Amino acid sequence: MDLKHQNWLTGEISLDVLTRKAHHQNTRIKFSDLSFKTLQALIRAFPATISHQELIDEVWQKTAVSPETVTQRIALIRKALSDVGLDPKEYLSSTRNVGYRWLKPIVKSEKRVRHRKRTGLYAVSVTLLFMLVGWWLLTEVFFDEKTTTELPKAHSTAVVSADDLANQALKYLRMHNAKSNQLAIDLYREALLLEANHINSLIGLSFALSHEVTKFNQSYELLQEARSLALKVIEIDESNSKAWTALAFADDASGYLDKAIEGYENAILLAPENASSISSLAYLYSVKGRLVEAFKLNLSVLDSDMHYLDLQIAHVLELLGFEVLAEQWYDKADKLSPDNVFATYQKARFLLSSNQTNQAVITINQASGRGVIRPELPTLLALIAWKNGDFESALSHLENAISIDAGDMNAQLLMHSLLLKSATGERRENMLLKVKNNWLNDSFTWSGPWVYQAHFYAQIGDEESALKSLENAFLAGYRNYKWLSWLPAFETLKANLQWQHLMTDIQDDVSQQRQQVLNADWLPTSFLDPKN
Repeated sequence: MDLKHQNWLTGEISLDVLTRKAHHQNTRIKFSDLSFKTLQALIRAFPATISHQELIDEVWQKTAVSPETVTQRIALIRKALSDVGLDPKEYLSSTRNVGYRWLKPIVKSEKRVRHRKRTGLYAVSVTLLFMLVGWWLLTEVFFDEKTTTELPKAHSTAVVSADDLANQALKYLRMHNAKSNQLAIDLYREALLLEANHINSLIGLSFALSHEVTKFNQSYELLQEARSLALKVIEIDESNSKAWTALAFADDASGYLDKAIEGYENAILLAPENASSISSLAYLYSVKGRLVEAFKLNLSVLDSDMHYLDLQIAHVLELLGFEVLAEQWYDKADKLSPDNVFATYQKARFLLSSNQTNQAVITINQASGRGVIRPELPTLLALIAWKNGDFESALSHLENAISIDAGDMNAQLLMHSLLLKSATGERRENMLLKVKNNWLNDSFTWSGPWVYQAHFYAQIGDEESALKSLENAFLAGYRNYKWLSWLPAFETLKANLQWQHLMTDIQDDVSQQRQQVLNADWLPTSFLDPKN
């Protein structure tokens, strides 16, 4: 059936194809964009049955999804119908292992049905990139202008509405600085005083609070509020993809990686073309060692303008062993983002693990010359000095790193492991106790901290604890075996059979995933050719 006409009636449902809205009498049926597209596919097939694969081809198109995804989408449509008092069985039937059929005839409606206006949804889009959890990576929120839906325009009266406040808050939120972020928070709170369930403000405030923690180093207690705000929206409308993204962002910032992955997966299920959620999920997949899935997702948004996508692709290529291509992508990321410490840090670390020490030092010094001030860069210089046996220079670089950020776990553990090298007696015991109380634990959700904990143990001669921490890193998803082989303190472990078995396990896993990529039908032609 051709649905070029704007308004349709099917049973007791009125449809506006142009605005993608559906109503039952005067009640809006809460279909997300993806649900509405699925509904349109069902209607086009009327009165025939449409198969799972036909739905996937029409609705999801280039995005790879399973039949279970279709089943979940149909369940959301049925729930939306039930929520407005309609019986889903009267509108939609399913045939096991075959597909679905729309049951009500569809007729044109020449007169557009008018309904009460409802508040538009806040469609701000974020991409969670590299997060700093203690010492690892920094969270940077980016609002994708192409996918951002503006809020209703300000009222032409002197009365300030919740929409007015949320609209202005969004403008401040996009400025990405501490002062504007706080102004956005204040405006969102004012909007919620006017309307406690104002969807735009609940989601916007959740993003802003997570941003306060990840970018502006405020209390982690704010993340609990950020989560509760997102959950409140999901309770109101579980098909709101932005609420799932906000929840995933808060979980990600809290270090709950599995929960964050689940949230981003739900967001993508509801809005499969949201490049920012896809990019965020791809990064977390790579952290968990799911390299094939990460690479596939990154390539699916290759034509987007997502920030730091080049860096993410470079990192996954490095882990999969495509070193020449990885170096090209690192060079691209570093050139296009000269102010991004992580482009420099990742590139320099890659160069070190590839035994290009001089080039790594040049890369670090160039970034420092551009005014990039982060503890990661002097920490790399410290590791280089350490590997060369220059412990005095290593300590000097680590002191510099700690002066930049006293809470940097990496720098602190490296510093204490070097100081313990010459400490004895009570002084050594006191230093070990301090490190244990402040930096050592068994509850890391990210794989990286396990590695530097292992580095500390290896340096002080506790091989058993070092190897246990490395095993935990592997189980958490760590796959960069070349970097492990380069780190100076692990030289003492290389004769240990447990170390050798662990390196073999990591390499075997990477080799299997590399082969999956090489055999994948979704891999663009010649993408892995460095000449392209």
